[in-house]
Amino acid sequence: MRLIITAHSKIRSSSSLSSPIVFHIHVEEMTPKKKEYVVCKRFRDFVNLRTYLINEGFNLPSLPLTGPAMSLWMAWNKEEALQYRVDSLQELLECINISEEMQACPSFQSFIGGSPDQKRGYTSLSGFRTAESFRIVDLSKSSCIQLPKRSRSMI
Repeated sequence: MRLIITAHSKIRSSSSLSSPIVFHIHVEEMTPKKKEYVVCKRFRDFVNLRTYLINEGFNLPSLPLTGPAMSLWMAWNKEEALQYRVDSLQELLECINISEEMQACPSFQSFIGGSPDQKRGYTSLSGFRTAESFRIVDLSKSSCIQLPKRSRSMI
């Protein structure tokens, strides 16, 4: 199995101004059918996975910076802070990518889950994306969209 973080996005939540971030992990199964799908995981899911794998005796890299320092970095330069977090989490996934023993652990299987087509009965697809149709369009850089400029009277 090969895991690559391809994107990140906010969880849509109307109750909070600062919505949590999910990381989109492209999962490529190394089976004859070569199934591909994307699962979305929060940072705390990575923390739990790392904790379980370390408790199983595996040696893994440290997780990225957390706490007040990360909160300040996110407020100051969100894209740079998120890229740092993505790079660190990808380093963790690279260790898992090369270890069949880690991939066989129940904690890893629970983290990734099965592909949506392997589950029997009702399957909520809220945590899945199809690899072929998943594409992020950044409209903030589009030249045809212009936001109104704020004046002092609007503030």
